Amino acid sequence: MWIAGDMNLLDIDWVNDQVVRHQYGQYISESFLQLLARAGLEQVVTFPTRGNNTLDIVVTNVPSLVKRCECAPGLSDHDIVFLDANI
Repeated sequence: MWIAGDMNLLDIDWVNDQVVRHQYGQYISESFLQLLARAGLEQVVTFPTRGNNTLDIVVTNVPSLVKRCECAPGLSDHDIVFLDANI
């Protein structure tokens, strides 16, 4: 299963799967991390996609299928997520 989206969950450190800031309601970020854990989903994008923030969410329940996930320059201040997967 793959789910992708552009969300503003700026408070989440995706490398460590934890809430590190409280710009928005802490409940929202913690609830989203708990939802991913309960569903067995893992975030693939762990690098910034706009400034210092990771706005792009790509989650999967089979992370071993991801061959590479990289940042590519975009046309504006928002970078592009390049994902190569065995699907």
